[in-house]
Formats: sequence, C-alpha cells, structure tokens
Amino acid sequence: MKKIASALALSALFVAGAVSAQTYTYSYPAGSCTTLSSDLSDGSRGTEVRSLQSFLVTQNYPGGGSWMMTGYFGQATAAALRLFQQSAGLPQSGMLDAATRASIQSRSCGYAPTNTNTNFNFNSYTYPNTYTAPSSNYNYNYTYPYSTPYAYNVVNLTSLSQNTGTPGSSVTIYGTGFDSVSNTVYLGSSVIGSVGSSNGTSLTVSIPPYFGLGSTYLKVSNARGTSNTLSFSIVASPYACNSIYGYGSSGCNASCPIGVVCDGHAGAPYIASMVPTSGSTNSTVTLMGSGFTANGNTVHFGNGIITNLNSVDGRGLSFTIPTTLTGYGSQQVNLGSYPVYVTNSRGENSNTVTYSITSTAGSTGTPILGSVQGPSTLGLGAQGTWTLSVNAPTGSFLTTTIRWGDEGTYGTQAQPQTIALSGAQTLSFSHTYYTAGTYTITFTFSGAGGTNATTATVTVGSGTNVLTLTSLTPSSGPVGTPVTLTGTGFTGDNTIHFGTGGVQHVTSASNTYLSLTIPAYISPCDLLNPGYACGAPLQSVVPGTYPVYVTNSNGATNILYFNVQ
Repeated sequence: MKKIASALALSALFVAGAVSAQTYTYSYPAGSCTTLSSDLSDGSRGTEVRSLQSFLVTQNYPGGGSWMMTGYFGQATAAALRLFQQSAGLPQSGMLDAATRASIQSRSCGYAPTNTNTNFNFNSYTYPNTYTAPSSNYNYNYTYPYSTPYAYNVVNLTSLSQNTGTPGSSVTIYGTGFDSVSNTVYLGSSVIGSVGSSNGTSLTVSIPPYFGLGSTYLKVSNARGTSNTLSFSIVASPYACNSIYGYGSSGCNASCPIGVVCDGHAGAPYIASMVPTSGSTNSTVTLMGSGFTANGNTVHFGNGIITNLNSVDGRGLSFTIPTTLTGYGSQQVNLGSYPVYVTNSRGENSNTVTYSITSTAGSTGTPILGSVQGPSTLGLGAQGTWTLSVNAPTGSFLTTTIRWGDEGTYGTQAQPQTIALSGAQTLSFSHTYYTAGTYTITFTFSGAGGTNATTATVTVGSGTNVLTLTSLTPSSGPVGTPVTLTGTGFTGDNTIHFGTGGVQHVTSASNTYLSLTIPAYISPCDLLNPGYACGAPLQSVVPGTYPVYVTNSNGATNILYFNVQ
C-alpha cells in the first residue's frame, strides 16, 4: 500500500497569489549541489532563501515552478519544505533547521537528480487572487479542484496497456515515480527486466517466453521504493493452449512453432477462469479462455450488457463492473451474485460463470475508511502524523474535515477541504498540540453518495510514553565528553540527533535516560534511511553550540543545546 502526501500540506503549496494558466519550463543542471548555512523560516529573505527555493523546485513537487523563486520565504516555500521533510523522515516544521539543511545537502550533493528538465503545467489548477495566512496553531485547510498527487519518493502503478498478454508480448505500465534509468520490473516474484522511463510516468517491458500461463501481478521497484501491484494474466498465443496436442501431432496446425503446443479449443467462446471472482463495482475483471473475437465481444453481466469489447489474442477479455446495468432497461448493481457469459462477434455464446458483488462503491458510493494509524501519546509541541486509507469511487470529489479536538483551545474552527480521489489511497495528516490533555481526532469524508467518519485518540503532555527531553548532563564540554540525556518516552530503539549527524539505534533501559559521547566527527549520512545514496563529507566537531534532540516510534522531542568547548 502506497502512501501519498498529506493533502492538507499539498494544498498550501498553491497559495502564491494570482497565477495565469500557462506552462513553465525550468531546467537545472544534473548534480547541482545546494549548501545552506542559515536557519530560515516564514518571512526570511535573501540569497539563501532563493537557493532553498531553487532546490525545492528541482524536487518536482506538484504545482511548483520557477514562480516560487522570489527570494522571500512565504507559505508556498514552507509547504514545499514540509513535503521534503516528510520524504526525508524529519519533523515537518516547515522551517529550515540544521537537520533539514544537512539532508538537503546530502540529497543534492550525494547524487544527481535523474530528470534534468521538468515541465509544470498550471492549466489544471485554480489559484485564488488573495491569500490570508491561517493561525499557526492549526493545520491549513483549503478547497481546490485538483486530483490528489502522489507523495515524493513513492512509486505508484495506475494502469496497464493490457491486463492479459502472451509470452513474448509487450506491456506498458503507467504510473508515477519511475526512474529515468533503472526500474526493476517484477512479474510475480521474478524479475523480468530493468528499464528506464523517458517521462517518469510509463515504461514498457516484454513478457519472457518461459513463463507459464495463469494469473499473476506486475510491480516496479527503484531507488524511491516498491510500487503497489496490478493484476496481469499470461494467456496462450493464438497457436497454443492445449497440452494434449504437441508439435507435429495429427490435428495440429503445421505452422505451430517448434515447442509450442497447438490450439485444442475452437469455435464458440469458452471461459476457463475469471480474475477476480468477487469485488466491488468499478473493479476490472479479466476473463481467460478461448473463442473471443478480436472485437465486437459482449459481456452479459446479470441483466445488463457491456458491449464492443476487444481481445488481443482471442484468449483474454477485460471489462469493468458497472454501477448500473444497462442494455435491457436500467438497474442499480447491488450486493449479490451475478451470472457472466460472453457473446462473440459471430453470435456464439460461452459457458456461464458467477461474479459476486461485495461492495457497491460506485460513482455515487459512500467512501470507505480504513483504521487510523498514528501515535497515541505526544509531548507538548511535538508534531504527530496520522494516516488512514480511503477507498472512494473513481473520479470522486470528497470533502474532508479534520477536527483535532483542540479548536476551542486556540479559538479556531476546522474548515472543510475538497480533494479528488480515485480508488484506494492512503492519506497523511499532521498536527501539533500545545496544551496537555486527551484529544479525540475526527476524520470525516463526504461524497455524493454519503458520509463516513472515523476517530483516533491521543494523550498529550502526560504518561510514560510521551517523548520529551528535559536535560543534558553536562550541557557543555570538549569532544569525547559522556553526556546523559534525561527525559521520557525513550524506547529500545532511539536516534540521538547531534548537529547535522547523530547516532541511531541507541537503547534506553529505563525509558528516561540515554547516553551519548560527544563525537569528533558528524555527517548527515549517519541519519539517512537505508536506500539513500549519501556523499556528504565528515565534518569536524569544533567549539560551538550544537542542537540535540531524540526521535523514536513515539515521535520527536523538543531541542536542547550542547556547548562544545
């Protein structure tokens, strides 16, 4: 299951004032290195801000472009920076601190971006003429008619050029997050190729001739991660399907290639299998068998018909489960079992199989919500992130409202946000609490077909699992000084951040103490997640003040400072 960027954070990227609908092209050199030396936040100005904005533009966040490069740190810059911090596993503060500077230097200097020319098309976005900054104590909510984009660092598959294919045939995979040089394509658990993508949204592979027939799946993996899977069925070539005949046997077409078995089915269409056999409306179903014609096939689904379907090889036929049956009147598809058979262009009918409707999440269906995943405890001022899956009708526009439970504390009211969803997606939402207490978070999604809501509870500022950092003992000393970190919420696997580097996998036996020896050298590479290339050099720890904080599964602590003498 893939994770997409916070819809709330993304919407804040598009508030830079009135922008005309046109296409911008921004080119940047491969391997450009961004080194920033100052902390920056909302209201900052100057060349450092422009360098930061130039780096954020190269990350290709939806809605970004050269229009951002103003030298002024505003809400658009903060929103784009939060997306980068999310992709780097950093606290999503929207401010440029030491840890974020180090991660930017690592990503830009450690390896070259794969795409050196990027086009941003703003025709699909509507920008407001005015913008009013919301309270800094509450998550930002806006309404824009755009489709929810995918998060940076996520590989997502959306569709295939065909759901069935013969050994040796080609299939084009469509999606996002493809690498320009190296994408590993899997057919089931087997690697079938490593190919590049010229546009980042499609790539083409060939099905190896040695694969057997049957149902499997395709997925793609690259440096950004591993994608979701899409169903794919390998079917026989026009010459082959039935093992009772071999090359040269009587009854076999003499034109069959050596080693290929010959067709044992001819005439009327025959459904050998159906994948899947149950699911929701708007799902794609593939029939495998024989006798389907190149075009003009009709699938009979209950009392309705789906017409003018094509079959590439006569053995695979795909169609989409409708939300309303048509052809012989009109009838809404409801839960239950429906007979399915095929009539080819010659008027010949197949055998009948049964499909079971288990969900009616059609074009006007109620959104289906999964369970909420997120922290149950937080320290004061620590940011929490909650995720949940939403299964919505394809192309639906949903209005989502998040009530964090602390609106009365800050005198704010949650504003609804309209987003466009297609199918099952995972959304992330972040919030920071500044008052102790127990809060109930309510996520509400409303569409044309109805409303659904789910909740989560979080306790802030109390309990042994709340992550805090209360003291450093001592708080100053030379390199090599042993330091005891005192706080709460420490676990068996903690990361201590020191300056731009730190130490991972530090154990706390008591949940209240951690130990750190002031290092002689630090590097951002110390804190990168596996899979990232890192070319940042080691830096000597010289006299000065260094930020110290702790992260683990409970979140992130506040920051204290150690003075190296």
